[in-house]
Amino acid sequence: MRGLFYHRRTRVSKHFVVTHADWLEGGCWLTFDTYNFKPQNLQEAYECVLEKWSLLASGQFYLLGDGGSDSCGFCQYTESCRECPIYIATSRRHVIGNVLGGCNATPYYHYPAAIRAKDQQVAVVVAREMLEFLLTLEIPQEK
Repeated sequence: MRGLFYHRRTRVSKHFVVTHADWLEGGCWLTFDTYNFKPQNLQEAYECVLEKWSLLASGQFYLLGDGGSDSCGFCQYTESCRECPIYIATSRRHVIGNVLGGCNATPYYHYPAAIRAKDQQVAVVVAREMLEFLLTLEIPQEK
């Protein structure tokens, strides 16, 4: 018999695993596999971000959480939000409430609410919008 905290991890892509657990009511968590990988440059971080949102947009998992900053290649690579390409791009264009730029000025802003509401269809739509946004980013070449 499995214990209360039984869980298993399944690798779903190069940098991500999904954690399944009995207590997650059939859902799972997407986890950035930081034990085996940490972005070494901005381009690699960008590839991780695109990988994450491609997985979320696929709708193949009933996700109870996306891992937030713990599963974001940019968050894992940059020292602060102000160095993040998302922050740089959005701080020029958007103001939502009192928040200037950053992830709250992207479609991601609506993703956690869809997950909390257990509305997988909305979560997939938001993930697709986020992926489209990410594809518009200009990633500077590092020296």
